[in-house]
Amino acid sequence: MKYRILVLLMLASSFQAKSVQKLSNTELSFIFSSMEVLYKNKSFPQIRVIQSWESQTECDGEYQTCPNARLFISVNTGDLYEVPALFELPKSKGWQYVSFVEHDDSFLLMIKTTLDHANVSAESRSKWRSKAYAIKISKYEYDELEVIEK
Repeated sequence: MKYRILVLLMLASSFQAKSVQKLSNTELSFIFSSMEVLYKNKSFPQIRVIQSWESQTECDGEYQTCPNARLFISVNTGDLYEVPALFELPKSKGWQYVSFVEHDDSFLLMIKTTLDHANVSAESRSKWRSKAYAIKISKYEYDELEVIEK
């Protein structure tokens, strides 16, 4: 038993750990470190709605000082070698998934902007207005989305 442990220790010491390079892409770093999947359907084409923050900061009483959230919509058919389509909506103070409805030739995704940040004064919060978006995604053409701001 002692010999087995000794052999394992000798083998383990012969392998060397390699360091991994840190990426210096700040934008990508914020996207991956703060992303949250707000919606993902279970069929094809696979549609994901992903929220990610531009920075990690706090509000200073006024909603304008709160960090912005980015909203990405990814459409992936699952076909081999096909590059998924990726779309980004205008930045907001936050996003919320509302609903997803399948029609004969399209999907209708409903989302709205939110202001879920702490440290926003009641006066500033009363000035902020939510926007709702209806997003039509064709089942057959993925090159563009039809976005209706309500």
